[in-house]
Amino acid sequence: MDTNFIRTLMYLIICILIGSVVIESRGIILLQDKNTDLKSRIEKKKEGNVLLRTELVLLKDNRRYLSILARRNLGMIKHGERVYKFNY
Repeated sequence: MDTNFIRTLMYLIICILIGSVVIESRGIILLQDKNTDLKSRIEKKKEGNVLLRTELVLLKDNRRYLSILARRNLGMIKHGERVYKFNY
């Protein structure tokens, strides 16, 4: 066989291998970034869960907190209170 043909074939194989390594490296980097993003989203969800658990305990055990939420979210008033509405 011709030595130039063998040399060209070897260069072609080396280029294909280098290209494969570069493509796989890029894929690994993208997956690492996605993994980091997912970990941060999990941490945020855990923090949200802690807040929800705290609110659940307050809703079960604290009637004052429940009263505050009813006033704020539902517009409820206590017995004997007066509500004044101002039109601007």
